[in-house]
Amino acid sequence: MGDIIHALPVAHDIRQALPEAELHWVAEESFRDIPTLAPAVSKVHVTAFRRWRKAILSGPVRAEMADVKNALRAEHYDVVLDIQGLMRSAMVARWAGVPATGYSWGTAREPIASLAYARKLDLPASLGAVRRYRMAAAEAAPSKADFDARYLYLRACTNTREVSRSLQKLAKLARDHVANRHRVGSNEITNDIGTLVADIRTLVNAREDHADVTALRNRAADVITRIEDLQRRLMEAQPRGSMTIRCCEFHLSYLLVLRELVNHYEIASLLEEQIDALARGAKAA
Repeated sequence: MGDIIHALPVAHDIRQALPEAELHWVAEESFRDIPTLAPAVSKVHVTAFRRWRKAILSGPVRAEMADVKNALRAEHYDVVLDIQGLMRSAMVARWAGVPATGYSWGTAREPIASLAYARKLDLPASLGAVRRYRMAAAEAAPSKADFDARYLYLRACTNTREVSRSLQKLAKLARDHVANRHRVGSNEITNDIGTLVADIRTLVNAREDHADVTALRNRAADVITRIEDLQRRLMEAQPRGSMTIRCCEFHLSYLLVLRELVNHYEIASLLEEQIDALARGAKAA
């Protein structure tokens, strides 16, 4: 049931990108009503694997399975997508009689299911169910520019968020470690770094709130300039004896992490600007 609920946004994406498309869903009989919660779904084909497996070789069960297979083949689908990645869902995808799209060996929930797909997508489960399913649908039907843009946006934001969270965690761990072990003192440079961190946090929040792209790029450029200035000041501070070598090394490493964080957000802003232009071009066409 959870897989179906997580996949419902896919129906909305397909309807938005391909308004004339007719969308069918295959669901287990216990959950046959859930796909109809998505207005874009016009038909639900029903399977009963949980019941069938109790007597898989019996005549009635084989007849039911044949009926589902024949019904699917009679639809003559343009695109078949298995977003579940299980052996039974892959088998149903093959029943449709057209090349199916699914996950690669390394990303399918049951790797052997990937053998049933003509086109394999490398979308790991770490993306999260909803995002993974939507990206799979975008790759399965990439003929529309606005669907491509939707997919690129999802992938760009996914990668940026994952990287930025890792960088933020690394920066915090590094700062806490050195502060606890080496008792980094407070001076003008460390105070300026603290102010810089607060400004970067504001930049990160604005980026995730989809603030104006041009303004974000300008703010990111200003932050990079301030980081470079602090790096220069740190290099000058150690020879003068106003800061220990260990403190200088720590702060320089910390600034490098912060710079990578800002670079990723600046790249994401550039990507979003290009994606918006692509979407506008698709609408104009």
